[in-house]
Amino acid sequence: LAGSDIKIVPKETGQLLKLKLLDVSGCTKLKTISADVLPSLSKLEELYMGGTSIQWGQPNASLAELNTLSHLSTLEVQIPNAEAAPEDFFQKLQKLERYKIFIGKEWERFGNYQYSRTLKLRLNTSFDDLDHGIKKLVKRTQDLQLDELKGVKIALKELSDEERLSHLQNLHIQNGLDIESITNDRNEFLELQSLTLQGLPQLVSFCSQDKIDATSLPQRELPLFGEKISFPSLEKLQLSSLNVTRVWQNQLSNVSFYTHEKLTTLKIEGCGNIIYLLSFSMAKYLVHLKYFEVTKCNCLEEIIFWEDIEEETQVAMTLSLFPQLESLELKDLQHLRGFCFNSQNKVIEFPFMKSMTIYNCSNLEGFIFRYTREGNQRISSQGDLFSEKKNIFLFIHFLVQLKMRGMKMKFLKNVAFPKLQQLTVGGCDKLLTIFPSNMHEEKETALLATAQLRKLHIFRLPKLKYIWKNDPKGIFSFKKICAISVLGCRSLKNVFPASVAKDLPQLGFLAISDCGVEEIVSKLEAGSDSETAHTAKWPMLNKLEVVECEKMKIFGTQLNSNNGQLDSPIHPPLFLVEKVIPKLQLLTLDTDYIAMTSDGQFSSSLFHEIKSFRVVGHGAKSIDFRISFLERFYTLANLAISYCEIKELFCTEGDTSNEETYAGTLSTIRNLKLVALGNLKDYLWKQDVQVDHILPKLETLQVHRCCNLICLGSSSASFQNLTTLDVQFCYTMKYLDTCLAVQGVAQLKKLIVRNCFSMKEIVATEGDEATCDIIFSRLKSLELVNLPRLKSFCSGNHTFGFPCLEELIVSGCPELEIFCKGVLTHPPLLAKCGKDNSHWCSDLNNTIQEMYSIKAEFSKSIEIWKNIHGSLNFKKLKVLEVNCEGLRK
Repeated sequence: LAGSDIKIVPKETGQLLKLKLLDVSGCTKLKTISADVLPSLSKLEELYMGGTSIQWGQPNASLAELNTLSHLSTLEVQIPNAEAAPEDFFQKLQKLERYKIFIGKEWERFGNYQYSRTLKLRLNTSFDDLDHGIKKLVKRTQDLQLDELKGVKIALKELSDEERLSHLQNLHIQNGLDIESITNDRNEFLELQSLTLQGLPQLVSFCSQDKIDATSLPQRELPLFGEKISFPSLEKLQLSSLNVTRVWQNQLSNVSFYTHEKLTTLKIEGCGNIIYLLSFSMAKYLVHLKYFEVTKCNCLEEIIFWEDIEEETQVAMTLSLFPQLESLELKDLQHLRGFCFNSQNKVIEFPFMKSMTIYNCSNLEGFIFRYTREGNQRISSQGDLFSEKKNIFLFIHFLVQLKMRGMKMKFLKNVAFPKLQQLTVGGCDKLLTIFPSNMHEEKETALLATAQLRKLHIFRLPKLKYIWKNDPKGIFSFKKICAISVLGCRSLKNVFPASVAKDLPQLGFLAISDCGVEEIVSKLEAGSDSETAHTAKWPMLNKLEVVECEKMKIFGTQLNSNNGQLDSPIHPPLFLVEKVIPKLQLLTLDTDYIAMTSDGQFSSSLFHEIKSFRVVGHGAKSIDFRISFLERFYTLANLAISYCEIKELFCTEGDTSNEETYAGTLSTIRNLKLVALGNLKDYLWKQDVQVDHILPKLETLQVHRCCNLICLGSSSASFQNLTTLDVQFCYTMKYLDTCLAVQGVAQLKKLIVRNCFSMKEIVATEGDEATCDIIFSRLKSLELVNLPRLKSFCSGNHTFGFPCLEELIVSGCPELEIFCKGVLTHPPLLAKCGKDNSHWCSDLNNTIQEMYSIKAEFSKSIEIWKNIHGSLNFKKLKVLEVNCEGLRK
């Protein structure tokens, strides 16, 4: 019965005397098990009740009935309050071989079957006040999760000896406002594989004994993990919202290193007092680390602290750090200056790195940043590594093999990622350069440097001037890069040096948006091949997006229309249109570039193969875009138009009486998306325009943020192939369309209407229109969300039918009291109704009325807030959803 809509396990179930397994897990409506049913199932071996809201006690089944099941070996149950359990209840559960027991409300649903014995406790007291049986269950538990231990300073005080914790594989402790330590004594957690400590603001050290022994240090300077705490099997460590200043000691014994060497995942979040995370001595022993994530640590300045290292390490010129690391994420670290500071001539190698993300690190000075010592102080220094004294960079070097033949050593102060496939850098306010170019003497090594990079994403770098400083002249190789996007880099001068641009054989996607780019390919130096700028060898390029880059010249033609000569290389364009445009399948341009390509110098046949075209304007500053431009797109299937100054879609001023032309131009379009076309007044198109002749194959129509529309206005059209209609954020729209229009969408399968605050009905009745039968014969999904003035689907007395409707979502429609006034046939296939599928009541009208009554009760309940004086406690609040329509304060 798992996942079904049953509300009660009836007494007749007790007649199944030979039943061995009963599974009602995930039955969210189940609240009642009839009394004496469970004792009757004397043969029962497995009982699954996770994810239910069963109310235990008279007149229903009691928890004590579970103890009567002598053959029970597997139990999943949620108990709202441990104190409600009868005496010795947990003691009698010791025979269980497998269990998932959740004590306390609001635990997440049962679903993780990684561990066979799980115990989750949300308590208001310490273990001292618990039933002794729970403590015995803890000894056998593999997965232990504790939440809200109030007044508890040592979380596992009664469970500190290693014998009692010998089975523990996952330990998760959260929201303990008073917890200062986890265990009372030094301990070895032999089987522990995963450890999560979250929301423990008073936590000082994992072991309280460390506080006693470390008399010379202030408590806040103690490391979280002392030298003698051992986790020999630990694979995953997650620390969140802690106030500790140090996680580990700087120098640890070999025994202590052994306790963390199996770690594969390390996540640190919201630990606001940590200045640096790992010493180099600690980091070099994390040889199995694969996933490393650090976020929202406001004081963190560097990830790796480079202390005085051993003599044998000093001799080595290449240091392999985290040799198995595949993914690194550094996010929202406002004071981070670099991954580590390096005072020595070394390359730090990350041999298996595939993905690295750096986001919103506004103080970043470099990935591996150089410093010098003056006494006991470290002084930042760039030295010979930079061509400009004040240059600030992030440098990624993919070193596969280091060859020493006569090379100078100054370059070896950097970092190597020989297998990095994806690099994302964003939100770093100080960054000026991504890849420095002073590498010419190391060309053999550098040619391999970027060999594995597939994706490069750069965004929100306001001071970035160069991705590559100067032309690296073949030093970098990007043979495998397939996607490059550059967004929101207003200071960027160019995207590609000529030597990089001329040979990107796998590049398939290029996006440049909101950048102050003067030229995409930098000007050629004297003596260079003058053809380079005109022959960007990008044979795989099939998706191109260029938006909001002012008047940068992007397209050129092979022959100048005036004199038959090649375009001048003094201001070279990025592309020769004859070589690039015919290969594209997706093209996104703003209206400025469209105007440049509409002056007659380019052949109209260039656009014949493009399947998807997106037009982006600049609002009121946009150059007028005319649909007639699309005459050159012979195979266009997807069209999106956004933020353009279009007054009418198909009959603009000076372009009238061209309905036949449009019918030939747009006849291939299957998907049309219109966004923020503020000049479209009242209707999408004139009432006498035969839109169905212009768009005969249209399957999807999306209309978003067109804020001056009253309705779609397609009463004269019949979209026989339309399957999806999606209308959102059209604030003045009063109704979707007329009865006549909706009868023309016989193939419609999905209808979405969201955030249209003036909409009163979906289907409007025109005047004294006769009643009719309107059957949505193919409609499977209907969504009506955040329509505060919606009163009904239709106010007329028409007959509506939804024979294939499977999903109905109605939310944020406070005025909706009835679905429609006319005859309404029952949707026989309806399986989902409402956000939680809990509102279906025999037919659509009754269902809507049930929803309305619930909303009415809620609107009364919020009146209570007006009578509350003083502050409200929302410390546990995780999600707040507010419909702001009509909100006054």
